[in-house]
Amino acid sequence: MPWWGWLLLGIFFLVLAPGFFFQMLLARSLYFRYLVRGKKESWEREPKTDDPETIKIYEIGDKEFYQPNKHLAKEVSVTSCGFKLAGEFYDFGHKKTAIIVAGRSEALTYSYYFAIPYQKLGFNILVIDNRGHGYSEGKINAVGLKEWPDILAWVKMLHDDFGQEEIISHGVCIGSATTLYALTSEDCPDYYKGMVADGMYQNFPLSFINHAYEAGYPKHFVYEFFFMWFKHYAKVDPFYGPIDCIDKIKVPILFIYSKEDRYSTPDKGLELYEKCNGPKEIAWFDKGRHSYVRINNQEGYDKAIEQFINKYNL
Repeated sequence: MPWWGWLLLGIFFLVLAPGFFFQMLLARSLYFRYLVRGKKESWEREPKTDDPETIKIYEIGDKEFYQPNKHLAKEVSVTSCGFKLAGEFYDFGHKKTAIIVAGRSEALTYSYYFAIPYQKLGFNILVIDNRGHGYSEGKINAVGLKEWPDILAWVKMLHDDFGQEEIISHGVCIGSATTLYALTSEDCPDYYKGMVADGMYQNFPLSFINHAYEAGYPKHFVYEFFFMWFKHYAKVDPFYGPIDCIDKIKVPILFIYSKEDRYSTPDKGLELYEKCNGPKEIAWFDKGRHSYVRINNQEGYDKAIEQFINKYNL
């Protein structure tokens, strides 16, 4: 190497390398903060938040769903990909069940709130602790890219153990992506009949980068380092997402979006809807940040689900 080559290399290590490695370590810390379950008490069933809307979701879910029905709660479990997963099944005497699939960091107690309209529409209810949440085993959140077999395990359990003839799912954010991957897999059974997708993103990086902007992280930092760690630890391609498989879904799907959603933005949601080739509906709402549509539009939200269920005879 010529002398000037050694000089440039020396400048890199003295000036640029410290910042480079600092950003790598910062990105790793950010990754573990958002997508790895650290302490056992994180991502638990007991909410730990001071957000008023989140508190309201838990309070309404407890008051209107859990307390009136807790005598029917049956603790259930499945094993998927080597992980033992926990859930609660509420049998109201029907032959069809709605599975509520929450997003990142929320366990099954969060899902009580979203079970309310389905109980009224004549469904049994299954709420679950996603892998790495609540009482379920696991540590790394792969944003549905490795967890979708868990949904199929729950679906099979409902069919085989409880005689459920028709099953649908309601997913929020990552929960909607997870159920889409399950429904578009070759192993999906024909008794898995449809889904409601609240705030489905095109792929996780697009959504997370919008989130990162608000926290003050630059685009290149997230793309080049955060998702490098994601791929390293989760061992999946983080850039694969619903936009890559939405055209494969054959069962009815209801897309729910808020015009105020800054993570799963309306333009990206419309592109997902337009690419979907199966039976589909879309419901737009003026109010509600990401994952908080129902709490701001409860009557309209529940009406959209009711009309969807009735139209496709689910």
